[in-house]
Amino acid sequence: MSKVEHPFMPQINREHLESYLQQRWFPDARVLDIKPLGQRLQGGLKDYGYGRPLQITFTSGGEERNLVLRTMSPDPFGHEHRADRANVLLQAYDTFHSIPQHIKPLDVGAF
Repeated sequence: MSKVEHPFMPQINREHLESYLQQRWFPDARVLDIKPLGQRLQGGLKDYGYGRPLQITFTSGGEERNLVLRTMSPDPFGHEHRADRANVLLQAYDTFHSIPQHIKPLDVGAF
């Protein structure tokens, strides 16, 4: 899969993810796959958005690695405002490391 599109977000594509990973942590990163967490894509991803984290599989240093990209889009359930979404993502970043066997946060940001 080369890109993921959502009406509220810019395109998430292999090239942008590789560039981000290379600039921040993994200079030789090569993205192999982008898929909804726990699923394989068949064609395209149509229902991507809040609540649908993506699993990013890439190589670096001769090893295959995985990251999870979690995003939030505006919705009518208390996330209409940027500050609300930022609060949820920052709280997740601050607390996920303390949950046993939970994925450890690497970064938090905004498009």
